[in-house]
Formats: sequence, structure tokens, C-alpha cells
Amino acid sequence: MFESEIIFIVRESGENTKFFLLNQLKENFSNENVIVVREKPFEDALRSCFGLMANESLPFTVTIDADIILDIIGFTSFIQSAIHNFSLNPKLLMQQPYIYDHNFAEIRQAGVRIYRNSFASKLLNAVPSNGITARPETETISRVLDQFGLCETSVKTLVGLHDFFQTPLSIFKTSVLLGFKFKHKVKRSVKRISKSSKPISTSDLYFINGLLVGSKLKTAPTANELYAMIEDFGFSFEDNKFSGSVDEFEVNELLIIAYAKFKYRYIHLIFNRLDKYSIKLRNFF
Repeated sequence: MFESEIIFIVRESGENTKFFLLNQLKENFSNENVIVVREKPFEDALRSCFGLMANESLPFTVTIDADIILDIIGFTSFIQSAIHNFSLNPKLLMQQPYIYDHNFAEIRQAGVRIYRNSFASKLLNAVPSNGITARPETETISRVLDQFGLCETSVKTLVGLHDFFQTPLSIFKTSVLLGFKFKHKVKRSVKRISKSSKPISTSDLYFINGLLVGSKLKTAPTANELYAMIEDFGFSFEDNKFSGSVDEFEVNELLIIAYAKFKYRYIHLIFNRLDKYSIKLRNFF
């Protein structure tokens, strides 16, 4: 297989799904190739990851955030495609697949990347100072791409679920950051939840409040500012508990929904492109 070429780094900071993810990796891949990084803030986690990669003899590293639940078949397919792509382009730095995101109920890219380890020292030197950007990994990659003339690409493969089964406190922290990063999605998300046929849950309320708080911020919140917001919001210790464990049956149901959405996304894009092409042809003639 590809285990002789890859290490897996799981980046965790107390996510409820971390043990489920680690079990998935250790049941399907070599335990020796799975490393856990526990660092805060996220910039320090990036420095640890890139430092490990720079000293690694294997050519590639897959980084996975601990709020991911994998579909092993899709994940394996992604890695195989990515290794092939790396072999075709020596300037390819990083590749990213797709996940089904709980927060925005959409297919998007988050939480999983595969890197070429030979560029790790460049990545390590490019990590921004703590707290100056809401998206430190994206900023790091962008700096390296621009400085060294490298490239990145997407792999059109669905690899799992993102941010499901998290605690209310985790949901609030995440949604503050999402509200800041994706201000254009806030109104649509609030509307989607409020118009849903399902009753609005406590987690939904934390998510909506976090989005609204984040959307009003002028700069990315620091870790201390996030904790202050949590305190102002009146969280208690009980809010950081998750009732029940990750349910494998529910995971499988969610993956079925995810693949249906993923398939629709690309069929929709194809028809959009065909439609634009037909308009061009009509205009030409």
C-alpha cells in the first residue's frame, strides 16, 4: 500500500471525536505512523507539525484535525490520488480533499491536507506570529507558494465528516471563528437553522450566537479574547460535556447524506459549465 510513504499527524485540542478518529487511523494504518500534536494556540501546533515533517524520512504527511471523522474508503482513495499527483509535479506542495461540514451543512474543504515533506522547513519558517490572522495555515501555505513558486491543488474526493458530535462549548468557539472568517455565510446559516423543520437545539443556539458574535469582529480573536467571550456568554462546566458517544450508525447515515450532497455538487457544477458553454456557442453563431 502507501504506508511506507506517509505519516499521519492528528492535531487535537480537546475535540470530542479525537479518540474515534485515532481508532480509525490505528485500525487501518500502522500505529507507528500516527502522531498526535497537542499545542495551543494553533500557530504553535503548526510549528510542531512542520518541525516533525522536516525531520521525517518519509516523503509525505497527512495532517488531520481531531474534529474529523473519516470515511476510510474515500480517505484511502484521496491518498492514492495525491501520491500520484505528487509524482507528476515536483513543485506540488499540498493537496486537499473535501469533507461534509456540520456547521454550514455543505461540502467544503477543511481539516485534512497532505504535504510533501521536503518543503516542511519552508513551511516552518513561514508560520505567522501568534494571533495576527484567523487562518494561520492558509496564510502559511500562501506565503510559501508565493515565495518559492510552488503550487497546490484539490482532489475531488470526499474523505469524511467535519465538526459533528462536538460539545456546545467547542461549537461556540468554532462558530465565533467561522463568523469572523466567513461573514458572507452568516445570514444564510441563521436562516437555514431558523427555517428547519427540526426543533432548534441548544447546540444550534450556541452556533448561531457564536456566528453573530464573530461576524461583528474587526480582527481575528486571540485565545484570551475567545475565553473572555465564553465567560461573558455564561458557559458552565456542564456546557462542555457531550451527552453520549460517537454513534457509528449515525456516522454511516451522515456519510450517506454527505455522498449525496457531494455527487449533487459536481453534477450541478458540470451542468452550470455546460450551460455557460452553450451560451457562448449561441453568441458565437
